[in-house]
Amino acid sequence: MKFILTISIFIISYFACGQSTDITTFFMNDWQKAELYFEKYSFKNAIELYQRVLEKNPKQIKAKLRIAESYTYLNEPRKAVRWYAEANDYTELTAEQTYNYAQSLSAIENYEEAKDWYQTYQEMNPEDPRARLKIDFINNLDFYQRNKSLSYIEKMPFNSSESDFGAIPYEKGLLFLSARDQDLFIKYRDSNQSALEESDPSQSRLDLYYTYFRDTAYVKPEKLHDINTRFHEGPLTFYHTSRKVIFTRNNFNDHRKRTSKDGKIKLKLFFTDRNANDEWMKIESFAYNDDEYSTGHPTLSLDDQVLYFSSDMPGGYGGSDLYFCQWQDGNWGTPINMGAEINTPGNEMFPFISHDGKLYFSSDGHGGFGGLDIYRSYKASGSFYENVENIGTPLNSSWDDFSFVLNQDGRSGYISSNRSGEPGNDDIYQFSIKFLGIVGRVYNDRTNEVVPDASVTIHDTTNDKDISLVTDDNGYFHTDLPISSEYSLEATKEGYSPKGYSTTSTFGNKFGTDTVNVFMWKHELFAQGRIYSNESHELLSNVKVTIENLNEEESEKRELITDENGEYFYVLRPDNRYKITAEKPEHISKSFIMNTEGMIADTLRNDIVLEEQYMDKSVIFFAFDDDQLNGNSITQLNEMVKVLKRYKETFIVVSAHADAQGTFDYNKRLSDKRAKSVVNYLLARGIRKDRITWYGFGEELLLNKCSDGVECEEEDHSKNRRAELKIEDKRPADPKADSDT
Repeated sequence: MKFILTISIFIISYFACGQSTDITTFFMNDWQKAELYFEKYSFKNAIELYQRVLEKNPKQIKAKLRIAESYTYLNEPRKAVRWYAEANDYTELTAEQTYNYAQSLSAIENYEEAKDWYQTYQEMNPEDPRARLKIDFINNLDFYQRNKSLSYIEKMPFNSSESDFGAIPYEKGLLFLSARDQDLFIKYRDSNQSALEESDPSQSRLDLYYTYFRDTAYVKPEKLHDINTRFHEGPLTFYHTSRKVIFTRNNFNDHRKRTSKDGKIKLKLFFTDRNANDEWMKIESFAYNDDEYSTGHPTLSLDDQVLYFSSDMPGGYGGSDLYFCQWQDGNWGTPINMGAEINTPGNEMFPFISHDGKLYFSSDGHGGFGGLDIYRSYKASGSFYENVENIGTPLNSSWDDFSFVLNQDGRSGYISSNRSGEPGNDDIYQFSIKFLGIVGRVYNDRTNEVVPDASVTIHDTTNDKDISLVTDDNGYFHTDLPISSEYSLEATKEGYSPKGYSTTSTFGNKFGTDTVNVFMWKHELFAQGRIYSNESHELLSNVKVTIENLNEEESEKRELITDENGEYFYVLRPDNRYKITAEKPEHISKSFIMNTEGMIADTLRNDIVLEEQYMDKSVIFFAFDDDQLNGNSITQLNEMVKVLKRYKETFIVVSAHADAQGTFDYNKRLSDKRAKSVVNYLLARGIRKDRITWYGFGEELLLNKCSDGVECEEEDHSKNRRAELKIEDKRPADPKADSDT
């Protein structure tokens, strides 16, 4: 269906065959006749004559292009593609022909080749945004080709063999437009293409019909005689708050037609009202009607204060644009173009405002499947709309889809389409929607940066089912969710963790698209450390590290195992408190509290020293720069000897240390001497050498802050001049015995 605001009607009488007895064509050759028919929009007759030209001269490229253009206007894209392709073998197509070729390829669902031709057109005409919109759509085609099981669509039983479209609820039934009961062929064309050839207008018109459902079927449609005239009646809308109606009609007033300067009959808007007796009162013309351009396809805002309509008035973006005007001080204000967000150099028409305030309209200029598609847009500021989106299949097809109306339930309604494929035959379809479109985006919760390539899991909590998606380069994910369910959403990605769950519900939702944001927190704050043996100062592997989040209502615990280097690593959340515990068999567990309040990105290092389990323990001290045992030390050693002799299977570990006074190497030698003094004393008391393990750590394991360069009192230094003695019931894993004693 090639349409737009001006309606061209071709009476199948004068041009019924390929020959004419008109004296003006008597002396014309086939080419001249074909051109005349083409200019008169009698494309079928023109095609027949162009083909005669080609029989005589198969290389007549202009004839091939004319045939392609004729099939474009007749909306027979498969035939148009064939002739464009054949002509392109011999000549370069113009920009307009290139665009029409791409459109025809889309209409037969050859989208990849169509994309190539749109790109060619974009290079030829970079100022036209339509090619970019078409290419973007094809690149995201999978998203718009929705699961057909989530929708129900059915052709209405009262359609005729002629054009039927534009159904709207009225009283207890439906009003719609039809060319039935007339012996004619109707095509809708761009207003700058067509002139209404005046012959016998009473034989060629669209009329309003009414039908309703009774018992088990729709009754036979009847004409709405009070509004119908001998000219065309077109799309209409009713006021929400009164019995008024706004309808479209050919430029006909005071019982006569009016034409533009170039002889074309335009469309106009008219107002009427019903009185208490259900009679239509005086019909009034819209203040901004004009003989030189068309206005039509009205719809009203929910409060009836804004009128939206389509027009090809001067100053627009291309063919027909959408406009609005506001009711002010008892009159309709000056029409305002809805802007480039809605309008394109193509044609925008059939606006409809749904009960939830969304704007639906048809366009052949935005990205689509081919021909006219139905689009949805969302309220911006004032009466403007933004964020145009194609509503996808199955309501849209590669054919013309238009006259979208949504019922008050927000989930069912009517569309018109010529998807049956019969030339000139538009039909009315009813639909019901069983899904809600979801457009989601994943963000870093701290920076609000989008997160690409994140895995999103949508869990249907009502039916216990999962849907898995991956975000695109801009952090978006798209899907359709069955209605009447509750959903939770969570995103995951390496280097991130979920920031809880996002939720959405399709209970009570209207037809449309809902948005949902899912947040993740990026791993930028870490706990890291190594775990050492207290005795050997060696790194301990296979230590269980438990990290407990104390901020959670039910404490969240995570267990880690240190690697071969004794290291643990964990991701922390900002503004939380953690308890970190290290445990290893035959060692004494150790815990500490970590607070991340006010921290965002950092690595918090905390090394842990685990002490081995023991039966007995003692610490002896040495004088400054001395390795000799004193009286108190000997007393403590004697007690350790008693334990060792009582428990023959035990072992003793000697760990000797020095303070930080002196050089590092000197202190290491001094601690070795102190350890050997203890070992020699034990050997002298009868303790076998294989039961003794000793270490000299020098100044490595200080008990306080008294390291190199730090001023300390002597009392503090003396605490580091020590030997720690522990009796264990198991030999250390990696003993270090003194081979000299």
